[in-house]
Amino acid sequence: MDFTQYINPAMAAIIPVLYVIGMVLKQLTIADKWIPTVLLTLGIVFATIWTLALGMPYADVGTLMTAILTGVVQGVLYAGTAVFTNQLIKQAGK
Repeated sequence: MDFTQYINPAMAAIIPVLYVIGMVLKQLTIADKWIPTVLLTLGIVFATIWTLALGMPYADVGTLMTAILTGVVQGVLYAGTAVFTNQLIKQAGK
């Protein structure tokens, strides 16, 4: 399976950023149940901003909405990957 079909390799740098933010949130004693929600929100925001900043010509509303949807989907995938990676590391240590 080629994961580049789903995750944009150019924006994959968001994953370690989210992972580090999650570690910082944990150190700040944020309740564990809120960390995935915060990472999801930040992932969507970061990926949407990145997608919009690529300079695509937004000739019409459809193109703009496609760029926003792409950012949302990528943000969900990146946040999920960061949280999943954290869980893998935790489980490997047990």
